[in-house]
Amino acid sequence: MEQAEQARGQWQVPGWIGYILIATWEPQYRQDLATAYEALDDLADAKGLIIDVRSRGGDEPLAQEFAGCFVLGPSCTGGTCIAPRMSPAA
Repeated sequence: MEQAEQARGQWQVPGWIGYILIATWEPQYRQDLATAYEALDDLADAKGLIIDVRSRGGDEPLAQEFAGCFVLGPSCTGGTCIAPRMSPAA
């Protein structure tokens, strides 16, 4: 599978709105998620955050792991549970 884009983070509106693209949840591109986790740190002061995951197939557990960055405690809906994420995966 050829990957057209890589994960990235940037200011959409400087100092106000952050933007993070996650190009795929495919396990073979897991290392690209490190960029998304770094972007979360870099954009921590943003008033708003756009997480672009349009049309991204792949590994649901990787998506759940990233979603854990946005919950304070375990959260379950529709048979899917997300646990809080305290630190990025190695």
